Amino acid sequence: MRGYSPAGAPYNPGVRRLPRILLSVATVLSLVLCGATVAMWVRSYSVSDEIRWTDGNGGLAVGANAGWWLIYRGSGPKDPSQAHTLGWQRYVGPPSDFYATGNYLAPAGRERSGAGMRLLSLVRGGFRLHAFLVHLAYPTGLFALPPIAWVVAHGRRCRRARPGLCPACGYDLRATPDRCPECGPAFDVPSS
Repeated sequence: MRGYSPAGAPYNPGVRRLPRILLSVATVLSLVLCGATVAMWVRSYSVSDEIRWTDGNGGLAVGANAGWWLIYRGSGPKDPSQAHTLGWQRYVGPPSDFYATGNYLAPAGRERSGAGMRLLSLVRGGFRLHAFLVHLAYPTGLFALPPIAWVVAHGRRCRRARPGLCPACGYDLRATPDRCPECGPAFDVPSS
């Protein structure tokens, strides 16, 4: 049903639905990512998972280990015995407290940490390691925000849908049951 806004412009209720549809899509996607992050978090305490790319001089890796999500780059002298490991690899092994304890830093390493994140830098015997770690609680919380926002918005919509209230804004329509003075649309009100 088309109505008019208080300013006299045409009112299209479909436009008001678009943000709700986009929030619902973002919520479903975020809920899937939140579930995957929780599964990775729990799994990281029993198994270390990494995807690595090596080129002979070092490489890049992304993975989860002992409750941390990590990205690191290592480089060093070429090792001919590692020629069979060039390219992409998936590593699955026992979890290591290598990143969690900080023991690997002495004597030649630096660490900056705070708020559940770490930036590590290690130079030892021609080998360099630079790593960025985030505790998996942070992405889990971040991915949980849209579902929480959806639940709050859904609760507000349900509260607005009560009889005698405007379904669009929740304004009390007892004085003007055929038109909302707050947002403008006209309604077909069933006789009681």
